[in-house]
Amino acid sequence: MINREVRRGNGFAVIKENNKLTMMWPVGPFGDNAKFRIDEELEKKAFSSLDDAEEVMHYLMNGRKWIDKRSQADNDKRFLEKFSKLELNNDD
Repeated sequence: MINREVRRGNGFAVIKENNKLTMMWPVGPFGDNAKFRIDEELEKKAFSSLDDAEEVMHYLMNGRKWIDKRSQADNDKRFLEKFSKLELNNDD
């Protein structure tokens, strides 16, 4: 017998079936769904806030952690400090 529980979030759902968690949400213009297996930690994070849910979806789709604008600016600054003499050539 299949034991299934569906928890609805804001724009996504988590299906617990036989103690396995799957997160689903709509993507694209044709009604397709993204569907990923997740663990309990990601489930908890997805239901904690809308921003956290978006971060979890981004992580699942891209395989890497979400980088907010402030972190990206810090990364850019460190890159420019490290490679301050980087020359770009335009061969036009």
